[in-house]
Amino acid sequence: MKRIRIKFKHAFAEGYIRLVDDLLTKTYGEDDDKLLVAGLTEIRHRIYLKMAKQQKEYTLTLTPVQALSIRLLYTDFINDPSTYMGSHLMLISGQVEKTFA
Repeated sequence: MKRIRIKFKHAFAEGYIRLVDDLLTKTYGEDDDKLLVAGLTEIRHRIYLKMAKQQKEYTLTLTPVQALSIRLLYTDFINDPSTYMGSHLMLISGQVEKTFA
């Protein structure tokens, strides 16, 4: 399976970390929800490490599981392109859909 390369700004990185931290405060009973949060947490950790060196724009290559986790985050939880996070997650989600269609 292909990997997906995404680009994002520092504001997205901070927002994504806060969003995942918020998801980690909840309890999940279903294994598929736990798997989704695990994939999102992997991305969170990688973004956090990249933020050690502040830049205008970052790039990150996502594994298929991480990419599909981002897509599910957008389609099942956010699904609102009118916010900054929502619009960026929608773009990534579309990229994932094209790659794995």
